[in-house]
Amino acid sequence: MNTIQIRSFTDWNGETKPHWSLRSRLYIQNAHPTKLVVRAVGLIWATYFIWNLDWVFGAIAFIGSSLLGTALVWGADEDELANTLMGRWLLQLIHPVTVSCIYFGTLLLLWGFLEHSTPWILAGVSCSLLGLIWRNADPYDFNLRSRA
Repeated sequence: MNTIQIRSFTDWNGETKPHWSLRSRLYIQNAHPTKLVVRAVGLIWATYFIWNLDWVFGAIAFIGSSLLGTALVWGADEDELANTLMGRWLLQLIHPVTVSCIYFGTLLLLWGFLEHSTPWILAGVSCSLLGLIWRNADPYDFNLRSRA
């Protein structure tokens, strides 16, 4: 059984809460539906611009959608997001190898769109998917240990 341990701290009124590092906070925000939609729309537009060889607008759409999504969900409760099905799955995938495979696959995918190359596009999708299944994460087999 995969178990994620989150360091905790006690706030001013005695409640024990998890201590979310900036990396974990940014990663768990990807479980928020608003950020998922904003990033998906940004990826669609980035794909369009890069396919048409417009790197500037492609980069603006890709990076801008990520920053906009982060800004829209910044105040969201990370505890609630971590306890959703998507949040539990993302916390299991936060391993550096998994994240690296996904990012490298995304770069290969964008390069494939730029070059209009099917093999590069397939390599990017394959690398990203292999990164997702590398940990063989099962969101139903998850136990967030007591933070007390």
